Amino acid sequence: MGKWRYKKKSKMFTYRQRTEVDLSKPTYGNMEQKNNSICYLCGNAMISEEFYLSHKEEFKETPCFLHDEHIIQNALHGKLKSNSILCKSCGTILGDDIDSQFVSLFAPFIERLKKLLIRKDHGSKNIVTLKGHLYKNEELNEKIDVQIREGKVSPIEPYYEVDESEGKVTIYANDKRAKQYKPVVQEEIKSKGADPDFFEFKSKTDIQDEGILGYFFTEGVPNFNEIFKKGFVKIAVDFAAHCGISRENMPQVLEIDSTTQIGKLKYENCCFPFISIGAIDTIIELNRPDIEDLYPTHTIILFNQKTESRNLLYCYIDLLSTFQYYVLLNPNYKGEDIHEVFHQTIIKQEIPEIDVKRIRPKHLSIVIQEYNIDMTKYKGESLSDLYDFIEKKIKNYQVTPSLNFQDELKRMFNKISLPMVLQVGGKDIPNTEEIISSINYKIPDSQKRSIIFEYHDYVEDENNFNYQLFRKIFYENDGDGGVEVMSSPVECNSPTIIDEYRKQYCHMKFNQLNNFIINKEKEDKLDSE
Repeated sequence: MGKWRYKKKSKMFTYRQRTEVDLSKPTYGNMEQKNNSICYLCGNAMISEEFYLSHKEEFKETPCFLHDEHIIQNALHGKLKSNSILCKSCGTILGDDIDSQFVSLFAPFIERLKKLLIRKDHGSKNIVTLKGHLYKNEELNEKIDVQIREGKVSPIEPYYEVDESEGKVTIYANDKRAKQYKPVVQEEIKSKGADPDFFEFKSKTDIQDEGILGYFFTEGVPNFNEIFKKGFVKIAVDFAAHCGISRENMPQVLEIDSTTQIGKLKYENCCFPFISIGAIDTIIELNRPDIEDLYPTHTIILFNQKTESRNLLYCYIDLLSTFQYYVLLNPNYKGEDIHEVFHQTIIKQEIPEIDVKRIRPKHLSIVIQEYNIDMTKYKGESLSDLYDFIEKKIKNYQVTPSLNFQDELKRMFNKISLPMVLQVGGKDIPNTEEIISSINYKIPDSQKRSIIFEYHDYVEDENNFNYQLFRKIFYENDGDGGVEVMSSPVECNSPTIIDEYRKQYCHMKFNQLNNFIINKEKEDKLDSE
């Protein structure tokens, strides 16, 4: 199932050459609009509200208005917007029904990362209260329900400890609850035959150092899976519509009433998690925080994939470099081949200070490339003119959250290529052990041949890194000395993948992000001391 014999001169997967969107430019992902301003939900044409207000007399009834819709939700610091996929009314409905609940699931991550995050396009900086457990020991068999607000951890229910030898009583609660709780504690001490006036009372409002802190994610959300699935499906439909896929071409996720033409999102048999199966995917994901320069990121990839009998339209979504899902939009797609990508970081970027005049002329090309300087605009005639031109461009340089996915993926490949080559090569080269172990993965002999072919097809054209393979296919040895090309979405959705492996992969990704945040919190604490 989902297997094809790899033939060097006749690949099963072909990619139509097309003009790709350059997301490295500061457009915030506003790719060229490719539909005719039809709301994919209600099916009505849309116009700008400004036009309507200035031509009101020409309308017999109020039309549907164009509306800026964040494809990745604004609360998740998504920057890709489209103004012609959902009308204002339908956008509001889906925002209330889906987006608000979906983004709340990510609060344990977004709130803890907030000092590092890029600005949202709108919305207040509300203080969010998180919930969790504080475990008293490493066995995790004794816990306290806590809430976390602005980095301070306090118990949901106050408690106290008495140190009779020191004559001290410590109340664990936030300031307000501690004051309310003190008379209760005094009465309890008195009821036990002791004099409360003998003790010195103090309160501890932050108990994080009293144990091991664990944040709630799925806990306390009874319909977590339903909310999660709805959010991913909406992102997929939004992005597909933005890229020009008609509402009729998304039957797996959008049901259109034949009489009213009103659409309704569908969520069954369409959304399933990505898990790394191929060796290269596994190496990338095991090392993602270390090899992705602007981790964590958001990524959306819309593509069709032809098998021997069908043409399937998928949307791959990767939020926070952690929550990775495929959404099947159409199991029998009959449209044109498509491959569209949006990729952004959510982390603020700092422009490093650089003294251009101190850089040797032979190294200027590196600076020009790093800052994406357009040299066609250079009109100078001397070396001094060149330095002045570059210096001016750097001063005006602005960073953007939107990233060129091809470049970013190629950087990740560059970081894992040497350890992979050293392992696959099979030669014991002295003093390379640290390099080999840096990818946290020992490549089995059974995977070495497939890695060679897969890596080759990514980098075959040194001027055009083949990023279109990513999340579409991976390679496996076929057991007969050949290599099979495997469909990533088909295999990820295969019943042969046991649930335990899916859980292990999801836990690994979850822990990656959590450990990244913990390390950033420690750095912030050290900086503030």
